[in-house]
Amino acid sequence: MKKLFYLFMALMISQNVLATRYYVKASATGTNNGTSWANAYTSLQSALTIAAANDEIWVAAGTYKPTTGTDRAISFVMKNDLAIYGGFAGTETLLSERNYTTNVTILSGDIGTVNDNSDNSYHVISNFNINSTAILDGFTITKGKASISGNQDGGGMYNSSSSPSIANCIFTDNNANRWGGSYI
Repeated sequence: MKKLFYLFMALMISQNVLATRYYVKASATGTNNGTSWANAYTSLQSALTIAAANDEIWVAAGTYKPTTGTDRAISFVMKNDLAIYGGFAGTETLLSERNYTTNVTILSGDIGTVNDNSDNSYHVISNFNINSTAILDGFTITKGKASISGNQDGGGMYNSSSSPSIANCIFTDNNANRWGGSYI
């Protein structure tokens, strides 16, 4: 029984050791490898690409777009077992220190001409076959424009066979032929 207890404890500790926290801050000027606020990624897409199961992504106040180009089909894509938290000033060491009301963190589909929604991302966030272990918390999701056949639902968030956990988020100024804010 004692051996089983030690094995269980070793497995629990190894799970925590394997989890990584990535940092994203639009104004970061360090190495941009996501390992700290000083060395944060400047793009949320960079963190999403590298993040794995049980990781967390902490995102500082600012505006983040799914692409620096003009491909309207590119979206942020959530992953199972990954928590993405917004609302940080960029100095916090604990999740409880963030203030998502003061440190507004925006996910924007306004990728083309500023304030011209005809060239915005079809979906700011697109999810396919994810469950409630995919967490999005503390963001404003705005300026998605789902407007063509095949991409006409959920300008802010499109969910296909998905049920992500969404908390402390605001969906505003999204547009679609159907279900502008979110399609579930």
